[in-house]
Amino acid sequence: MILSSKKKMGFLSDPKYMSYKGFQTADIADPYFELMYLPFGEDASLPRFRDNVGRQKDIPKGFVLYYTNQCPFTTFSLFYDRQLVTHEILSEKKFDKILADKGV
Repeated sequence: MILSSKKKMGFLSDPKYMSYKGFQTADIADPYFELMYLPFGEDASLPRFRDNVGRQKDIPKGFVLYYTNQCPFTTFSLFYDRQLVTHEILSEKKFDKILADKGV
């Protein structure tokens, strides 16, 4: 399984390349994530995102950071008061700007 999106993004696998290699989209999670898989047989069940993926009501208020390793990229999500701020891994300067923009 590979994490991608409809268009190429720096932190996700390139969907055109993955499609060229035979990967297909199995599931979608807003705002733009696509779970791609390489089918080994027609009768195999499709991989899926967990049911709570994309449900921001489950995210605590304040700053929340989700981080996981995904070969070859790193998946990173920063939320503030249940709203997605960025998927970009931040420098200290960029994070300071986010703090200033949020009035923190």
